[in-house]
Amino acid sequence: MSWAVEEYAEDAFVAYLTREVTDDTMNFYPGWTADSERKYPCAIVHAGISRNVGDAPFNGAREIDVQCQ
Repeated sequence: MSWAVEEYAEDAFVAYLTREVTDDTMNFYPGWTADSERKYPCAIVHAGISRNVGDAPFNGAREIDVQCQ
């Protein structure tokens, strides 16, 4: 099991946008691959640091703020 929740969230958003956006010239990239060469026009998906849901003690349920720019 991996706790790379932020990277998984970015990958999921990129996969969704790539599938649903009909503009073939648009490219989508996860923020965690900052070293890769990017082709424009593009959007970068960034997931911040995950945290516990609400005020609950750690139980594995996480929430993340995701931005797409």
